[in-house]
Amino acid sequence: MDRHQINRWTIVTGFALTLASFGATAQDGRMSISVGGEYSTGDYGTAQKTRIWTFPVAFKYESEQFSVGVSVPFVNVDGPGTVVPSGMGQAGGMRTSAFSPGDRSEFGIGDVLLTGSYRLSQESPRGPRIDLVGKVKLGTGDREDHLGTGEDELAIQVDLEKTFGGTTLFGSLGYRMPDDPPGVNFHNVFYGSVGLGFNVSDQTTLGFALNMQDNLLPGTESPRDLTFFIRNKLNNAQRMTVYVSRGLSDGSPDWVVGVMMKFYP
Repeated sequence: MDRHQINRWTIVTGFALTLASFGATAQDGRMSISVGGEYSTGDYGTAQKTRIWTFPVAFKYESEQFSVGVSVPFVNVDGPGTVVPSGMGQAGGMRTSAFSPGDRSEFGIGDVLLTGSYRLSQESPRGPRIDLVGKVKLGTGDREDHLGTGEDELAIQVDLEKTFGGTTLFGSLGYRMPDDPPGVNFHNVFYGSVGLGFNVSDQTTLGFALNMQDNLLPGTESPRDLTFFIRNKLNNAQRMTVYVSRGLSDGSPDWVVGVMMKFYP
């Protein structure tokens, strides 16, 4: 493990200890633990399929005004080595200009994601809820095993949400700033999403979202996909979300299926 990797894990440890202190002293907020599994497959404009399994473990502290979280993914990548996990909490993979001849299957820790959000405006009859969100992706995924780019990354986004009876309109707009791994020249890009959620009961919400992003790598297609989800409140301490995504361009995986369980201790 090189010096940069040690520094990254020092940051993760410090962030986790901060979350633990929030949880121990929280008065108006609460901690949550999320675990899940996701499978994606696609060729991303290449001649071969890449299959990615992701198993994230996430810790989050949420209050009325702000939230902070850390997500550690365990990843299995099976493919030619031209695609790595997307990172930044996005599903599936993304192309790089690196090439490793022949199929290979690698498993390990992917890129750790640190997030924080601050509520700029509460939802009101005249306006939506507005959150300012910051993301830091640490390049903890092994570059040689194609579990990540090996580089850190920043993103900033604005989330909006407005409820109309039993229907919720939501969306986001962000700007992603990746570092360049050796031999790769990524662009800074805009990304965004827009979707609707429908409360079919007090416990269940159905919805969909259209997700878009500019192309990070010159000469590749911009990712676009349509995601359908079911979110179910099992009880006061457990939530379950099941989702399916269909890629709408060669920049996205063909299919993504996943499930996430969220627990409030």
